[in-house]
Amino acid sequence: MNFSRGIRKAPATKSAAYFLEAAENGEVFSQVRVGALYLMGSGLPEDREKAVLWWRKAAENGDASAQFRLGMMGMEGLSESVSKAEALKWYHKAAEQHYGYARLNLAGIYENGCGVDRDYAEAARLYRSLADQGDGEGQFNLARLYENGRGVTKDYARAAQLYRKAAEQEHRSAQVNLGLMYENGRGVMKSYAKAFRLYREAAKLGFGSAQVNLGEMYENGRGVAKNYVKAIDLYRSAILTREPAAYFNLGMMYASGRGVGKDKTEAMRLLHTAEESSYPSAAGALASTTVAYLSSVRTPGSTRPINDLVRQCSMLHVVTVMFETALRVRSHSLAHADRCQMKLRRKTTPVTLSRA
Repeated sequence: MNFSRGIRKAPATKSAAYFLEAAENGEVFSQVRVGALYLMGSGLPEDREKAVLWWRKAAENGDASAQFRLGMMGMEGLSESVSKAEALKWYHKAAEQHYGYARLNLAGIYENGCGVDRDYAEAARLYRSLADQGDGEGQFNLARLYENGRGVTKDYARAAQLYRKAAEQEHRSAQVNLGLMYENGRGVMKSYAKAFRLYREAAKLGFGSAQVNLGEMYENGRGVAKNYVKAIDLYRSAILTREPAAYFNLGMMYASGRGVGKDKTEAMRLLHTAEESSYPSAAGALASTTVAYLSSVRTPGSTRPINDLVRQCSMLHVVTVMFETALRVRSHSLAHADRCQMKLRRKTTPVTLSRA
């Protein structure tokens, strides 16, 4: 969070001295300004606690931006002199003055239960107060609550309506979520074409989740002609934003050889990264790919024990999976060799027939 929002950085100590003198004379704007200069170390020595001291003076004089800054310092643990209880008090005071950022952060605090009892209804009330003023962030967050039925009655149609309003303001997450509603037909008529257009708009600006969703549209031929090459390009772009789903999807493309040459080693590397991010299904996919790779270099024989292992270890950590798989493959190969030798011995051992 930029605490100096709306405040230009003072270029010289002389101007800082001017604001400091005005602040000492009780000029509220200068008190806020001096706090920002102390925080940034611009014209004044960098000192968070002195920043807090001047913001507290301005906050006590009723300045909403100073109240918001104190709230941030306390809730984020950036100042030892501002407790979470005091921070919450200042957030409430700023919110009462219709300070948008304070209402947004306060709503998030109640939604997630940060230092307070979780209260979805209060979060919804605060988000609605912003949404009613046309605030895109408020519209987006209120839509999430309607989509999931938190603090309000679940209503997909209302959620889609709010996502649409936020998306019209180029809110990228709202565009993606609205696209998902069109793709799945929740609250709106299913339309792959509309979902595709929404994902494309957000993807153009490098939004990782939009690039992943757009890639899946190309991969599966939904709303557009199937094109594995474009899907792969989008997954690679999303990887630049470290989107876990991009690692997973691209890993699966390498594992199956769709749009690229089949490469189990690269697939395992990508799936490993996805699994480290706790991406759903990554552990199981990595186990299967690892077993397929090891099976390609193992001693020929029955693969049934290997397949059993895949089912058993799908939820294990990747390192454990690979290590145990390697041991099982080795053990199975040795056991197979032993069985062959036993069969050979049985065939060469003379058989004595007893007389009845």
